[in-house]
Formats: sequence, structure tokens, C-alpha cells
Amino acid sequence: MPQERGLGKCENDHISSYGFPTRPAEPFAFCSQCGQAMTWKCAQCGAAVPEDADELKAARFCRECGTGYFGDEPEDEREGEPES
Repeated sequence: MPQERGLGKCENDHISSYGFPTRPAEPFAFCSQCGQAMTWKCAQCGAAVPEDADELKAARFCRECGTGYFGDEPEDEREGEPES
């Protein structure tokens, strides 16, 4: 059976991994660099975050359902809101 592994990131865009040699065997809850919660998959639809580290660094929204990984809203939904 192949070892499960994956990439994730926190709200501060710190990338981390699990299941790779020298990495934890399972996903962990918090970023070791800043303490923010880690995201390994979309909370809405369960799709995995991008597996390419460069793409993951820039990703803020799920490719499958468009939900923001960290409560972000799509640009078109923010257009009518007043600026703070």
C-alpha cells in the first residue's frame, strides 16, 4: 500500500508537507512557522489543495468549488462592499 502524503499551507502562505521522508507521517493541525491552522484540503468539498508547491503558494481558493481556504471571498463578491 503506498504511503499517503501531501502538501498543505497556513493562512500566512507557509507551505509544509507530511508523509515524505523526514516529514511527519500524518497531517498536522498547526503551522510550525507561525502557529496558524494548516489547510490540507477544502473544508467545503474535501478536494486536496494543489500538489505543486508554487501553485499552492498562490492558491487562496479551491479549484473544485471556489470556496476560500481561509474565509476569503471571490473578487466579484467584494466589489459592492464599502472599503474599510
